[in-house]
Amino acid sequence: MHVRTGYQVAVMDPPPEARGRPNLHWAAVSSDGRIGARCSLWWHGVSDFSGERLGLIGHYEADDSVAASVLLDHSCSRLSSEGCSLAVGPMDGDLWHRYRLLVERGTDPPFFLEPDNPDIWVEQFQSNGFSVLAQYFSTAIDDLDSALLRTERHASRIRACGIRLRHPDPSQWLRELQRLYPLVVKAFEKQFLFSAIEEQEFVSLYQPILPVIRPELVFIAEHGDLPVGLVFAVPNMLQSGHGVIDTVVIQVVAVHPAYERHGIGMFMVQCCHDAARRGGFRRVIHALMQENKASARLTKRYFKQRVIRRYALFSRRLNL
Repeated sequence: MHVRTGYQVAVMDPPPEARGRPNLHWAAVSSDGRIGARCSLWWHGVSDFSGERLGLIGHYEADDSVAASVLLDHSCSRLSSEGCSLAVGPMDGDLWHRYRLLVERGTDPPFFLEPDNPDIWVEQFQSNGFSVLAQYFSTAIDDLDSALLRTERHASRIRACGIRLRHPDPSQWLRELQRLYPLVVKAFEKQFLFSAIEEQEFVSLYQPILPVIRPELVFIAEHGDLPVGLVFAVPNMLQSGHGVIDTVVIQVVAVHPAYERHGIGMFMVQCCHDAARRGGFRRVIHALMQENKASARLTKRYFKQRVIRRYALFSRRLNL
């Protein structure tokens, strides 16, 4: 067994697939040139939180816990020197890109677009002074027939407000995404650690998965010509190599703040469930909801579901 007794932190170029334009990318490199851990740092343009100036640690990879410890300590020292009071990670620059760690794997197989990580990464953060800052979970509804709700009242209320539901036009994806961009930004602007991105970057995030989107599973609520609600769901493409795809993954539920009291979000979710059932799907996954958020509480209240996975975002207090 090759024993590595020392690491030196060196500035490097981020990997080609890295997104989010970090302020710095570096790695813990052993004396024989082996990279044991690497990450990116952000401290410019990061959203504030409860009076804290945040620094982010993302693009995280580590297959050696000694290297991870060296790297995380150096990263926290650098963020502190840049005036940050709290290090948060892993987060690749913002909520639009990869963030969180999977902390409770469960027994269900991974689903499409779900983040994953080696279990040892959780221990590396926890053993180096990081504690849980926010918790998230995914749930499964295994029996769509049992998830039926009485939607007539919701439908009547929504129609009375002049709101209509439609599916996106697959021949006009660019236009559809451009029209949805202001809604999504407005719907999530008060979300924990949210920061906006440019329209073009928003569009580019969705372009790779356009070929697998089933328009009948996506619902857009409009008041006149203004989009005021969105439920975005996709088939679980990770099942494609194992026979029939029988699961739909709801990735986004967004409602304009001015329309939250109309019940649009829950109505669109139910419509998505109904569309999935009519399309021959047997199960729906509600993906990556934050604990104690209103949307998570509502789905728990209205739908019989089970938690299949838990995730966490971590933080560490910095010495200024």
